[in-house]
Amino acid sequence: MASNEARSDEEATTQTAGPAYPGSLQAGQRIKDRYVIQRELGRGGFGAVYLAHDEELDSRRVVVKVLLDKGGEKDEWVLRKFQEEKQALARIEHPGVVGILDAGALPDGTPFLVMQFVEGVTLRAVLRAGQPLAFDRVSRLVLQLGQALTAAHDRGVLHRDLKPENIMIEDLGNGAEVVKIIDFGIASVRSPDATSAIETSIAGSGPYMAPEQLRGKPSPASDIWALGVIAYEMLTGRRPFETASLAQLYFVQQEGVKIKPCDLRPDLPAAAQTTILRALSFEASDRYRRAREFGEDLARAFQAEKSSALPPPARASEPALELAHVLYVDIVGFSLRSMEEQARLLQELQNVVRGTTSFRRGQTSGDLLSLPTGDGMALVFWRDPVAPVECAVEIGRAVRAIPNLRLRSGVNTGPVYRVADVNLNKNVTGGGINLAQRVMDCGDAGHILVSRSVADVLSQLDQWSPYLRDLGESQVKHGVRVQVFNLCKEDAGNPAVPARLETRHSFWKIAPVVAAAILLLAAGLWRWLPREPERSFFYSIQVQQYRDKQPHGEPFLLPGEMLFPAGHRIRLLLGSFQPGSLYILNEGPQAAAGFPSYVVLFPEAGGSASLAAGRRVEIPPERENWFIFDEQEGTERIWIVWAAASIPELEAVRSFASARTHGLIDDRAPAERVQTFLERHAASLPVVSRDESNRRTIVRGPGAVLVQLLKLEHH
Repeated sequence: MASNEARSDEEATTQTAGPAYPGSLQAGQRIKDRYVIQRELGRGGFGAVYLAHDEELDSRRVVVKVLLDKGGEKDEWVLRKFQEEKQALARIEHPGVVGILDAGALPDGTPFLVMQFVEGVTLRAVLRAGQPLAFDRVSRLVLQLGQALTAAHDRGVLHRDLKPENIMIEDLGNGAEVVKIIDFGIASVRSPDATSAIETSIAGSGPYMAPEQLRGKPSPASDIWALGVIAYEMLTGRRPFETASLAQLYFVQQEGVKIKPCDLRPDLPAAAQTTILRALSFEASDRYRRAREFGEDLARAFQAEKSSALPPPARASEPALELAHVLYVDIVGFSLRSMEEQARLLQELQNVVRGTTSFRRGQTSGDLLSLPTGDGMALVFWRDPVAPVECAVEIGRAVRAIPNLRLRSGVNTGPVYRVADVNLNKNVTGGGINLAQRVMDCGDAGHILVSRSVADVLSQLDQWSPYLRDLGESQVKHGVRVQVFNLCKEDAGNPAVPARLETRHSFWKIAPVVAAAILLLAAGLWRWLPREPERSFFYSIQVQQYRDKQPHGEPFLLPGEMLFPAGHRIRLLLGSFQPGSLYILNEGPQAAAGFPSYVVLFPEAGGSASLAAGRRVEIPPERENWFIFDEQEGTERIWIVWAAASIPELEAVRSFASARTHGLIDDRAPAERVQTFLERHAASLPVVSRDESNRRTIVRGPGAVLVQLLKLEHH
């Protein structure tokens, strides 16, 4: 990581110059006949920073950062990141971000940047004593940092390495302080209006890296996570997650913050703890959308504590139990989208819902309560039991014309209490809304599922009863079993059996199915016959940590990819509730002969690609060695192909899975056919979701062939 660009004179005196690489500067050296080097302030993995005087501006002190060319080696990634740092600083104009003043190249072509010199100390120097900071000070600092980060995010810049070492604090006197974020050396820069997720090399400082950043998919929420870690550290004197390795860090993050801030600092306002824990949510979609909102909420929490001298409100009477008719809707694959795309999809969903007749009628009559749920919404209707069903169908019709907005819905009628949340906003609680969510959770994209209580009403109405299909019972959260019905009309709904229920339905007897089909055809309803279910499979990654070339601890499961340290060993665990053919290949660098390089990992030599429903596969088999990550940093590309039937292009290369080639396809023609096949099917992106409770990733997609690429990063 690059050293801090700006630090106090006191800190700078502790720095010692390193070896003189090409690009190193000496005291008294002049750059552009303007900047006179005074001394080196520090250096990192690929850059060195120097204190200099700007002779054209009354010897104003500035910081010069130079890209070091160690041993003459040119690293394209390093050069690109240096240029991106310049681009990032040029984009952001905010008092909380160190400013860029000039840029250029030394006579030998080495690039350099000239930046503001900040009079102050790093936040790390302030925290070095390990003592918690005062509430007012934390509130002011986090508020400023949130505003600065938001300015960066609005310009398409992700810092990716926010930590106390990269935060300067300047004392303005009379207790006033100003923060500046420095060191954008590994920042990611993209278009401010970009909506696609970032996939990049994994980089950052371990204790401050968000879960998705450990997997090489940073977003603005990753910087918000880092700010949450810093706020926790400022308030308690320690970090929320302390582990021996990055692999273990991800595992600990998944379990949530064990030691709450109030456990270490009992006088901390409860609202402040809630704010920090939200910023540290494992799922990026559960965090704040903007860093500024986090800072503002934390400031309000501390301010509210000061203003708590007001008499407590009179105790409200006990709420009455009521019957509610609830529609629960969420966006499928929401957590996998970028923050910008999440905001866009939520806005589109809100626009669709507001445009439905059922929603407008409920708002006009006062019989509707709408509640945000993070990745969707819940609509609570008070009088008409059919209103949420009508609304779900209207929404289903509308979203068919909106690409990428994939929804699933659940409807339930049940008891609730009307309550108020912490902000005194109207809310409900109880089985009525909880079961609506559980019913929805049973479905896939496009499904409108209803509970038994709703189906009992609809089955008595001619305009609804023909479109109901009993899917039987399903076990949901906490072991509760619910009977689920699929509602599917010609222009709304999904006729397929949901993936989590299709195993049971695959055992239907053929005679009842044929009889039902004949009846439907006779009634002119053939178009509602179930289509072929989409393909789906799930996978986990088993990890064995190693230290000093010896196993360390017991193997553990991860639900998906992340950054793996060198020496660690992994095994892929795959399975499906469908029968089919499975092929797994490892893509390597292009072969010396100029054709693609693939290694057949499954099926093994002499084995079969055919799998029965419910069978789990281990790659490599448990009786053999694990996959071992070597010392060279890089990315392993693993292709998984799950098909309803055998694939000729992949069947043709099974013979290479032998001891002779160790799985390597060393023949140009079949290797190129494999590449063509993968490129053709990889264009159809599957829906990927995390099942954290079972520590696995679920991959779904329409059609007979499902192709997924795993990228396993290691360093």
